[in-house]
Parts: sequence; structure tokens; C-alpha cells
Amino acid sequence: MDLVEVGRAYLDAHSPPGFVASTTGGSVARGEADQYSDLDLNIYVDGAQNDHSANREFGGEIIQIHVHPLPSVTAVRQSAWGYRFLREAGIVRDPTGRYESFARQALAWLDSPAGLGATRAGALSDVAERRQWAERTIAQGDLLGAGMASIAAVTDAAMLHRFCMSGAVSTRIPISSVCESGSLPEVDVPWRHVGPDETEKLVQGLAAYRRHLAQASDQGEDFILDDVQDRMTTQKATRLVSRGDSVRLGETLYHETFWTVISRGVRPLEEHIGGLPSDIAAVLRRIGFDKPDPRTVLQRLTWADETCEAACSEP
Repeated sequence: MDLVEVGRAYLDAHSPPGFVASTTGGSVARGEADQYSDLDLNIYVDGAQNDHSANREFGGEIIQIHVHPLPSVTAVRQSAWGYRFLREAGIVRDPTGRYESFARQALAWLDSPAGLGATRAGALSDVAERRQWAERTIAQGDLLGAGMASIAAVTDAAMLHRFCMSGAVSTRIPISSVCESGSLPEVDVPWRHVGPDETEKLVQGLAAYRRHLAQASDQGEDFILDDVQDRMTTQKATRLVSRGDSVRLGETLYHETFWTVISRGVRPLEEHIGGLPSDIAAVLRRIGFDKPDPRTVLQRLTWADETCEAACSEP
């Protein structure tokens, strides 16, 4: 059974009240899924007040459930960059055709000159926000936080460049992808030293970090800290090790850790990592969460600015 069929079977067993439609994205929607892939299942529900996510195991597969109210075209116009993923969404179930009708209208606007301009503007706003974050944390003396903010700026700029060059909306390993294409110069990133022989130790260390945070959390079921995330990280790492791709391995582990850190809203980062058990802190530093030179932070921000300029110069 392919992953789309797994999604349909899940909906047959667990369709929520008010169900409108369901879609998938990522490698499954692009037809690129392999034995290491999971299923992202977006479920649109009438009456849903807020977005929420959960990890589920069904039919021997990992499913990441994301429940949303069905958006409006007005919402798409207000957040074009955030809704760029509609471009690759594949319908799993749409019994009344409401999702297809919405998507047709939304995509027509997103593909218009106004929609493309709004999409680029949204990405540029994100990069500017990351720059401000980096500058603020440098001023506060939090070089770890500044390093993370500068990588966030580089990541968003790389995603914008990839979108403008090819229309791709994937968030997976954008920095490695655009640098290896030869269209952009290399940028200093903190994960280049990570090697495949360290994979098991680093994946286990990230799992220990999530468990440490979970023990201090009072949120009950926690999407980011669920141990299913550890299995997914292992699968992603195993795929890259099997390909001998240590650069993308390092970027993947960094971003898995990044989103875990961000989900906790920790500030300042240096204080947070310094307060962790020493073995966990050592793993995070090895993954790339270590103090950069201030000049490195500024060089990354310059790279992000130049990459955005190159992306937006394309017709």
C-alpha cells in the first residue's frame, strides 16, 4: 500500500467530525517518496478554531496529522509565502470538491504577477526578521543566538532563491541544494564537520535532548517532543548516510535541532545550552550550535541579502 492509500485508510478509520478534505505534500505529493518517507496529512475541518498537529502510527507508517480550518482565498492573499505549499499539495480526499474549488482560485492568484510579487515579499519579510533577530542577539552578547538567527536568514534566502529559480517549495536542505547547484557561492555553515560515522551518536543525542525537554514540559502530548520525531530523524539520517551525503546529513540534523529549540521559545540560547546536561550540550555544539565569530554572522547576513537580490532579479 502506498502512502496516499495509507492516508485514505487512516481517514476511513479516524475521519473527524466536520471533515471537509485532506491533502498531502512533500515527497509523497511529488512522487518522490521512498522507504524512509513519512506521510504529512493535512486535514481540513469545519469548525476548527486553530491549527494543531499530532504524530500517529498507522498501517506500519508514520503519519504527521495537521488539522486546519479550510482557508479562504483572502487568507492566501494575506500570507502568500506561507501558502506557497498549495502548489504541490495532492488531494487525498475531497468528497464535496470544496478544497479543489478553493485551491483552483488560490493558485490562479498565486500564479498571477500580483501573487508572485506577494510571495517574494513575504519571503523577504521573513529574511529581514531573521536579520533583526541576529543583530539584536549580537547586541545582547548572545553569539549562539546570533549564529542560529543568521542560519535562519540564510535558510529563508535559499528557499526564496530556489523558488524563484525553479518554482520549488520544498523546505528540505535548501542551503546545500542551492550552493551545490553552482548558482550561488558557498556560505559558512556550522555543520560541515559532521561525518557519517557520528550519525548514531548525534541522532541519539538529539533524542536525549527531546526527552530532557519533555520531562520539563507540562503540555501533555507534544508534537515536537514526541518520540516518533526521533524515529523520523533516524529515517532521514539513514537515507542520507546510505547516499554518502554528509553535507546534507549535517544540514538535516541542524534543522531538526533548530525546530526543537525554536518550539521551546528559549532565550537567550547561550544560557539555555549552558544549562543542559553536559553530554546533551556537547551533542548540540557538535551539530552546530556553538559560538560563531561575529564576522561570520555578518558574512552570513550579507550572503542572505545578496541571495535575495539575485532571486528577485529573475523575471
